Amino acid sequence: MDQTKVLSGYDVEIALAGRYLQYLLLLASDIGLLPDEIIFGADPIRVQLQQPADVDRTYDLSAGAPVPDLATRDGAFTVEVLHGDPLGADLRIDLRLRLTRLSDGLSLPDVSLQVFVKLHIDTTSRSDGPGLESVSMTTELTDVAGDLVGIARDQGHDKAELIEVMKPSLGQTFSLDRLGSGGRLFDVALRKLAADPISGAPAVLVVYLNLVLKAGPQPDNYIGPRGDAALGQNFLEPDADITFATRHGLLADVGDDAMYRRAVPAGAGYDFPLVAGSGSDAERVGRYVSIDAGPVRNINGATENQLHIGVEAEYEIDNFFDPNFKIHIVMTQSVDDEGIISWETDLDVQAGLLAHIVISLVSVAMVPLLGPWALLVFTGLEIGLHTVEELVAAVKENKVEAKVDATLLDVAPNRFTIVRRRWDPLFETQHQIGLRPGGMLITDDGLAIWGKAALTRATKPVPRVVIREAVRASDDRAVELRYLVGNPGEFLDDIEAATLRLPFSQHDPAREPLLFTVPVESTAAGPGALERAEHQQIRGRHPYIVKAIEVDENQIEHLLVISEQESNDVQGVLLTAHTEQATAQITADHEAEVRAAVEQHFADLGIIPAPEQVEIAVAAQLKALIAADLEAYKEGQLPIDLDAQLRQQLRLELSPTEFGRLQDGGLLRLADFDLIHFRGSERSYYRDRYVASIETTPALREADNLRHKPRYRNTATGREFLSPGR
Repeated sequence: MDQTKVLSGYDVEIALAGRYLQYLLLLASDIGLLPDEIIFGADPIRVQLQQPADVDRTYDLSAGAPVPDLATRDGAFTVEVLHGDPLGADLRIDLRLRLTRLSDGLSLPDVSLQVFVKLHIDTTSRSDGPGLESVSMTTELTDVAGDLVGIARDQGHDKAELIEVMKPSLGQTFSLDRLGSGGRLFDVALRKLAADPISGAPAVLVVYLNLVLKAGPQPDNYIGPRGDAALGQNFLEPDADITFATRHGLLADVGDDAMYRRAVPAGAGYDFPLVAGSGSDAERVGRYVSIDAGPVRNINGATENQLHIGVEAEYEIDNFFDPNFKIHIVMTQSVDDEGIISWETDLDVQAGLLAHIVISLVSVAMVPLLGPWALLVFTGLEIGLHTVEELVAAVKENKVEAKVDATLLDVAPNRFTIVRRRWDPLFETQHQIGLRPGGMLITDDGLAIWGKAALTRATKPVPRVVIREAVRASDDRAVELRYLVGNPGEFLDDIEAATLRLPFSQHDPAREPLLFTVPVESTAAGPGALERAEHQQIRGRHPYIVKAIEVDENQIEHLLVISEQESNDVQGVLLTAHTEQATAQITADHEAEVRAAVEQHFADLGIIPAPEQVEIAVAAQLKALIAADLEAYKEGQLPIDLDAQLRQQLRLELSPTEFGRLQDGGLLRLADFDLIHFRGSERSYYRDRYVASIETTPALREADNLRHKPRYRNTATGREFLSPGR
C-alpha cells in the first residue's frame, strides 16, 4: 500500500470500494432493514430481492427465518461508485429480482434492476464541547433502469410510479454511531475518487475523519480544524474492499492525547496523577511521566510493522524514593476464530515488585488511546489479580454506558458495527462488516490496514442485569439462574436472517415479567449461562455482596447474597429519601434562626446586603446542616435501614462451592472475599482479603469474616433470620 498517497491531512482516511458497499446492503437485507419483497399494481405483482450465492458470512442464517432467494445471474447487489451522473447519483446498485403475479403464481426470476442513489452525510455538533454528537448517512433514490422498468411499463406502470413505490425502501438513514456519537469525532467529510489506471484501483468513496484529540493539558485545549478532502487521492489497494490509513504524525498525537487526558490543575501548572479507585475511594498513588505510541523499531532503527505503546510512571512511596516503572505494549495484527482481523498483544513490565499494582492502574489510562482494546491487552495476558478484574470491569462498564471520544482502534475497520439489534433480552447483537486480512503497515508514515469484507457480528451483554435467584436440584447444585433485567426494553420479535436469540424462559411473566430464566449448563436447545458468559451473551463478573450465612455444625452451608448494583440502588433511594426529609425538617426548624444569624453577621460587619446575598448565605448554612445530618445518617442508621430493605430482596442462595463454580465460569464474583479451592476436590470456600493495616495479628489474619455475617436458617415455613449469638 502506497502511504505517500495519504495526503488530505485528516487524521484518518477510509477508502471504500464497491464490494464493501455491496456488503453494507447485504447486511441491511440480512436484518430486515431492506424489505425482502414489495407488492404493486392492480393485478398485484410481488417483487422479491435475490441475493448472490457466494456471500461471505461468519454466521449461519437463523433457523426459521425466511430463506434468501438466490440469483443465478451475476450482478446481484453489486455497487459501482459513479462520476458525472446527470442526476447527481453517487452509486449505481445492480439488483436481481424475482417477480411473481399473485393471481396465477407465474414467476420470473433474475430480473435486473439498476438503482441510482445519492448519498448525504448529516452531522450534529456537540453543545458541551468540540466534535460531533452524531453522524448519519442517508441514501436517496434518484433513478431506476433495467428489465423491471420495461416489464412495469408493459403492465401500465411508468418509471415515475415505480420510483415512488421503491423510494421508502431504498431511502434509508444509517446511523454511524460507531464513529459519530458522543463527541468521538471532531469532523467528517466524504468524497468520490475516480479509478486509478496506474494501480488498478476502482473508483471509491473516501471517508475523511478527524478524532477529538487534546493539544495540551488545559481543559479546552484541543487540536483544531485540519485537513482538506480536495487533496485526497485514491490509495485503495486494488485487491481490497477497504483501505484504512492514518496521517503522518497521528500515532504520536494519540499518545500525547492519552497523556493530556490524565492532567489535573496543580498550582500554576498541571499534574498527571496515577489514581487507584474511583469516586470517594480514589487515592493518588503516583504520577504519569509519559505515554507514547509509534511503530516498533529493530536494533537498526527500522520499523517492524508492529504498534508500540509505552507508559512511564512514578509510584509514590512515603519515606522512600519514588521508583519509576515502564510498561511496553506491542500490538500485532492477528485473526480471530472467525478469520476476521484482530490484534495480538505482548506486554513487558519493567516495574519489579510493583508490577502487580501498576498494571491494573495503567489499563485504565490506556482506554483513551486504545478504547476497548485496552481491555484486550490486560485481560488477554492471564493476569489473575482481583484488582485487575475489578478495574477492567469498571472500565468496561464506563465504556458501555458513558459517552467517550473515539480512539484510534475504535475507528479501525476490522469489525465495523453498522446496526445494533436487541434480539435477546440479555444481550444486544452488533451486526458488523468484518475485514478478512489483506495487509497492514505500521511505519513512520502512520498505520494502514486493508482487506476483504465479510458479514459478521458480535454480542454485548445488556447492562443492569443481575442474578436474582438460583433454581437448585436435589443435590443443591444450581441448574437455572433467574436474571432480573433492569431495562428490558422491547427486544425484537421479528425473525430475520441474522437474528441471534438464545433459549430463555419466564417462570411467572404476569407477576415477575422482568425475570428471565437461563439454564446454567448448555442443553440441546442451546447454550446455558456459563457458555453465554464465555461469548459475551450475558452479563458476568459483576460483584455480589454476602448479606447472611447459614451454618450447620460449625460449617457454612449456604450464602445469601445480593448484587452490589441492587444494594447501591437501594442505598441511593434511602439517601435521597433521607435528604428530602432532612431538608424539609431542618428548613422548618432552623431557617428562621439561620436567617437571623446571617442578618446579624452582615450588620456586625456594617454591610447592607442585597436580598440575594442573604438568600445565598442562608442556603449555604442550611446546606451545611443538611450535609452534617446526612453524614450522621450514613454512619448510624443507614446500614440498619439498608439491611432491612435488602432482606426483602434476598433470594440468591447457594453453597460456597456452587458460588465458586459460577465465579470460575465468569458469571459473578463475591466482593470482599477470595475464592479458595480445596486441593484435589471440587469443593471450595471463600475467605476475606488480607489488609495489613487492619489484620495486624496472626489471629486477625486467619479470621474468616464470613463467620461474622448475620445468620439465617431455612425452615419448613420459610427463611428465618437469627438474632446475634444464635
